[in-house]
Amino acid sequence: AAEELEEPIMKEVAKVIQKEPALAGRAEGKTRRTKHVATVGDPIKIGNLELKNRLAIAPTMVNYADHAGFATPRLIDHYTEWAKGGWGLITVEATFIDAKAQLIRDQLGLSSAKHIPGHRAIVNAIHRAGPKCSLQIMHSGRQLIFSIGRVSDDIEPVAPSPIPLYGVSPRELTTKECGQI
Repeated sequence: AAEELEEPIMKEVAKVIQKEPALAGRAEGKTRRTKHVATVGDPIKIGNLELKNRLAIAPTMVNYADHAGFATPRLIDHYTEWAKGGWGLITVEATFIDAKAQLIRDQLGLSSAKHIPGHRAIVNAIHRAGPKCSLQIMHSGRQLIFSIGRVSDDIEPVAPSPIPLYGVSPRELTTKECGQI
């Protein structure tokens, strides 16, 4: 899949070089800075993480979890299909880490050890196809006011600062509370 992407790109690079001969040396790696211009199909190492290519999927909420945030077969199938696409990295969607801060229904959760088996199934499905994966963690913070049916006397919007959102000011978290979340 990476070779299919590289060929049209390299043809475009060749056209540009023909029009601008001064770029030829750079494209051939004849500079002091680099001998190879990386392409999206090249492997990359980020810290200890080695990716087979530079293609990545950003976190996209599909809301296929159940109401309590548990992974469903539909969600696992969704990531299984994405993983077959030749990606180097897939970032799993915004996942709530505090049950009181779940933003929307059917959002994936990781606020309890009971959520771990579902996450393990997602990770295994992705890894079986080759990509690495990461997770976007989320706390709804001041956006909790938009969460239908979630705000009650015992659940209040909180945030690192009391900046209001549509006229509702969240309670400002202490430094200690930020660390606890």
